[in-house]
Amino acid sequence: MRGMKWKRLVVLAFGVFSGQAIASFLSAQELYAALKESESISADESKIFDSGEAYGYVFAIYDTYAGLAICMPADTTGRQVTKVTQNYLGQHPEAWNLPASVEVTKALTTAWPCVRK
Repeated sequence: MRGMKWKRLVVLAFGVFSGQAIASFLSAQELYAALKESESISADESKIFDSGEAYGYVFAIYDTYAGLAICMPADTTGRQVTKVTQNYLGQHPEAWNLPASVEVTKALTTAWPCVRK
C-alpha cells in the first residue's frame, strides 16, 4: 500500500511539472479572453471555434486530474466548470502571463479539491 501512494505521487508530480518544462500553447490571458467571449457568441464562426477550443482546453485539464487532484460532484455541469475557471482567471490577472494549464489546474483544484481520509 505504501508503494502505491509513492507511485501516485510520482505520477501526479510528473504530470504537474512536465507541463511547465515546455512552452505553453495558450496563456491564461488568452484562455480567459476566449471564455469571456463565449458568453456573447454570435454567428461569427471564428468566435464559435475559439469558444469550443477554450472549453475543450479546460475539459482536457479536468480529465487529466479527475479523481487525483480534482474531485467534483457528479452533477457538476460543463458550464459550471468553465465558469469557475473563467471567474478564477478574472480574479487573478497577475497570472495571465503564465501557461493556461497551470492556472486552470489551480482553478479546478481550488474549487473541487480531493479530500483524502
